Amino acid sequence: MADEKTTAAAAEQETQASTQQTAQQPRANFPELLNMCNGLLHNLFYKLPKPKSKELFTEVKKGGSPVLGNITVGDKITLKLKLTLDYTEFVGPGFNFDIFRTALKGLLERINTTLRLKADLGLRTNQQGGVLVGFAGTVTKDEQLNALMMVVDMGQKDEIILRLSFVNPAQFQQQ
Repeated sequence: MADEKTTAAAAEQETQASTQQTAQQPRANFPELLNMCNGLLHNLFYKLPKPKSKELFTEVKKGGSPVLGNITVGDKITLKLKLTLDYTEFVGPGFNFDIFRTALKGLLERINTTLRLKADLGLRTNQQGGVLVGFAGTVTKDEQLNALMMVVDMGQKDEIILRLSFVNPAQFQQQ
């Protein structure tokens, strides 16, 4: 009888430890998460009235990381969804809301098409929990190409950060 109690207590502790580990490192179906984020970005930058979208753009352009909402994983884990924008590698003058929206539209369309076809997203991961979507949305102004990419950063506790970054466009130039 004592052995049964010990075994039951050990099983309960193992279950609690497993639950705590799951709470610390939530698992998500990445294509579903990416599809949800894709739809959210589309709504924020193309469905909202332009002044509201532009306000959000201005906030992230200035280095802010606004909370876009919450994501519930499982029954008990709620994560904040944030957005950041890095345009330090944008080449040329004239970075503005319309340039951003053009590049973002291309990126979102590629993600949407790839998800719909259940094709390879070209995902790359890093040790900090970031997942790079393996293609870019591009924009050309005055013959200067720029490329926008997305990293879904799940390495922070209690939050997921959508990191939109303009990257060195030289790697996307046609040879």
